[in-house]
Parts: sequence; C-alpha cells; structure tokens
Amino acid sequence: MSVEQAKALIEKLQYDEDFRLSILAIEDVNARLRAIIDAGYTCSIEEIQRANSEIGPRDDISGGSWLENIFPPTIWET
Repeated sequence: MSVEQAKALIEKLQYDEDFRLSILAIEDVNARLRAIIDAGYTCSIEEIQRANSEIGPRDDISGGSWLENIFPPTIWET
C-alpha cells in the first residue's frame, strides 16, 4: 500500500469518467474500497486522504470536494 498508488487512483478517478461512475455506483463504502483494490490500486483510505491533501484541489471535477463523493467524510473518522 502506498501514497503513490493513491495518487494514481486519484488521477484515474479524475480523468476516467467511466471508472469514476462505476465506483460511485457501488453504494457500500467498504465495497467501493474493495473495487478499487480489485482494479489494482493497493492503497488504504488513509493513503487516499494523504494523497488527496498532497495533490490539492482539482477544479475540473464538479461538486465541492469530489473525494467526499467517493468516500463520505464519516469514513475518515476512525
């Protein structure tokens, strides 16, 4: 697991609408993470959050904090 994998995931979510929509179609957050891992991205929620912080905001994805659309804020509170 790594932050680099998380950054690659964020890039994929950012630029691949079909992938992003397929992940969003999964209602259960744990199942979303499993689908992400199954797609070859071996990173934890914490690494995704860290990578997102390092990358900074992206204006080309609509809707506030786009990562909150993938993983709701409550998932970060562990």
